[in-house]
Order: sequence, then C-alpha cells, then structure tokens
Amino acid sequence: MPAGQPVVTGTTISSATHNTLATDLANALTTSIATDGQSVVTANIPFAGYKLTGIGAATVNGDALRYENLATLATSAGIQVQTYTAFTTAGTSTAYTLTTAPPAGALVEDQRYQIEWHATSGASPTLARDGLAAKNIMIYDSTGTKIAAPTGSLVAGVKSDVVYDGTDYVILGVISTAVVGTFGAQTIAGLKTFSTYPAFPALGEVCVHTANGYGSTNTKIRRYSTVQVNNGGTDITYADSATLGASFTIGADGVYAVCGDESFTTGSIIGASVNATGADLTTNIAAIGIAKQLFANAIDSSNSFGTGARVKRFTAGDVIRPHHDGVAVGVTNISKFSVTRIS
Repeated sequence: MPAGQPVVTGTTISSATHNTLATDLANALTTSIATDGQSVVTANIPFAGYKLTGIGAATVNGDALRYENLATLATSAGIQVQTYTAFTTAGTSTAYTLTTAPPAGALVEDQRYQIEWHATSGASPTLARDGLAAKNIMIYDSTGTKIAAPTGSLVAGVKSDVVYDGTDYVILGVISTAVVGTFGAQTIAGLKTFSTYPAFPALGEVCVHTANGYGSTNTKIRRYSTVQVNNGGTDITYADSATLGASFTIGADGVYAVCGDESFTTGSIIGASVNATGADLTTNIAAIGIAKQLFANAIDSSNSFGTGARVKRFTAGDVIRPHHDGVAVGVTNISKFSVTRIS
C-alpha cells in the first residue's frame, strides 16, 4: 500500500497521501482486464502454468480453441494417409451410405473423398453421406456428359476418387465405355466384356459371271448373264442393260474392292472404269482418261485368262463398269466381275 495508508479514525487528511492513493488506484484499474470486455490487452500474459477455463467453442477464424477442438484438427500424418477423406461404404449396391469422421457437415460443392465400395454397384446407384439426402452417383461419358454409373462399374473392394459437384457425386478419372463401336451382343459391366465375339457389320457385295456380250450402245461395257451374289444392300446397286451393259452404283462412301476375270478369243484388254461417260463408253479402256481407269490389263494370246483388281475409296454416286475393248469372249464361264465393300 502507498505511504500514509491505511488511515485510522481521526487521521488528518493529507493531499499528498490522498493523491498517492488515487494514482495507485488509477494505475491498477488501467492495467486490469475488465469483465465486460472493454479492456484491450497490450502485452503477453504469463499464466505461470495455470489454465484458461470455461471459454466458448471456437466458431470463426481468430477464436481461441478449447481442448475438444484440437481433436478435430487434421495432422500431417492423417492427411498423408487420408484419415479424414478415405472411407468405406455401407448400405446396398444401389443405395450406398457413407459415414465420415469427424462428420463433414452439410453438403458443399467440391467436397472430395476416396471411397472404397463394399459391394459392386447395381443400376443407377446413389450415395447418402452422414444421414444426408441421397445423391446420384455419376460418371462422364466420352462426350463429357454425366450419366448414371453403369451396373457393375463400381466394383467391391475397389477405391474411387469421388467429388460432390453441387448436384451429384461424380466419379473422377473414369470415362464410360457404355457406348462402343462394335456390333453384336455385348454386356457392359465394369470392364467391357462381350457375351459373344463382336460380329462384323454386313457390308455390300455383288458378284456376277458368264459373259453375255456388250451393251448395244455402250459397246465396250461387258454384260453378264448370271448373278452369283447380290447382297449390295444400300452399298451397291447392280444393273444390267442390253443397251448400256453392266453397272455397279456405289450407295455409301467407303473402301471397295473391284475384281474382274476374263478370257478373250484374241489379244485384248480387261479393265474397269469409274464414272465413264459419253464417248468413253464406246472407247477402249486403255484410251480413256487415266482418272477414270480403275485397272487395265493386257491379255496377249487367244483364250488366255486375265485378271484385274483395284481397292479404292469410292463416294456415293460413283458408277463402276466392267470396261474392255469389245473383243469377243473366249471361255464364257471364266468371265466374272465383283464389287465388294470392305470398310
């Protein structure tokens, strides 16, 4: 206590003694912490091993932490092994559940987890986290469109990287192969498997044989009397005319094989043309424009056999013709011509 204190009854008031006490009281009030929160601490306070007790739970940045708050803080080791984000599902194969620890709270966009599926998925699976509303589990297809995770795409014991996008839980890093460029029966279940080997698509083919002279107008265009195969479908349309000879009209863009066999009574040329018109059709194949020649092969001696072939990309509307030089056939049944689409 300051000098002159304490006083007793009858003590004469002294200004020096009173002012010293007043100053001392003012200093004590200034350096104390008010219980109503109006004081601002201006230096560190040593607690000498004692505790702050009864503080409120931290809710925003800058709040002091209580002991129980520390239990929920991520540690570096916990982050490295994904203690706070890696979990295993429960529930069913179409209605998965997930329990996080500590609970992650409300659904918020971009929440991300590593999830191990306890069961292989059924059709259109959902996921409900911590008792919240169930959300669809989706993947992206090859066009970037979200689609429901296909049956069997989530495999028991397999981990997936999953993010909540504000609407659905989306499996990251997976492109759906539910739509595939093959034909025939198939089953999509996780990895793509086929219940039978893919069947090749039906491609057009037309094959004719047995020489039947030439067109009366198109005098270099061979005719045939027999159709051996006529499965042209929409790929190839075959026509044979007494005046115009044989023609094969391409119905779809693609790669086709054109083949011909011939036998003549004398040296001649076996050939085939594409989009020949007008005078071309009465002109030796070897003498028309090179762009219209598919092949032109010489046969030197009578009754010898000759073959020609060409594989080429054609466009819908192209017209292919067996195009020779008008020499009479040697061995009739050797004469053949075919057009086959190969892709």
